[in-house]
Amino acid sequence: MGTVSKIDGFAGNNNLRARFVDIYVYADDGGSDVTFTQGEALAFEIRQTGTVHITVNGSAQLAATYFGLGNMAAKAHSGTEDLKCAFGILDETVTVEPGKYQKVSVQVAGLNSKVKVATASGTMGDAIEAGGTAGYCQTAASADTLPLGYVVKEGTDNTFDTTVILSNPLNL
Repeated sequence: MGTVSKIDGFAGNNNLRARFVDIYVYADDGGSDVTFTQGEALAFEIRQTGTVHITVNGSAQLAATYFGLGNMAAKAHSGTEDLKCAFGILDETVTVEPGKYQKVSVQVAGLNSKVKVATASGTMGDAIEAGGTAGYCQTAASADTLPLGYVVKEGTDNTFDTTVILSNPLNL
């Protein structure tokens, strides 16, 4: 038997192996300012109908398709079918004006100690998914859900302080 030359994993004491991606977030042109807060969960914006628009050169464009599918995100939400697959945790806080968009950094893998988990903040080992409030996470309701990550240190309910090991569920 040979010697192990590489051990793959998501995190360790000396190497956090955090992985980040850049993506756009937006505020619908018919709404108001939207604040995206560090620690909130994001999902890809894939809705191609309705009122999810940005303004480009004075005309409304679908937020999901302007940069191409998979390049625009919204706050993850388990109650909105198109936004319930969370892919990462926002790494900064930004406020976006109606009709505008902004590039942000999102953590998809590694340890994150600023995740906002609703009500039952989860016990160690619990899988987490998009929550019932936009941007929040919750403990996974069933094994049918692709987990965003796993709780490694419990936090306070509805506060940005739960430590989660993000599992990069979409392999970004």
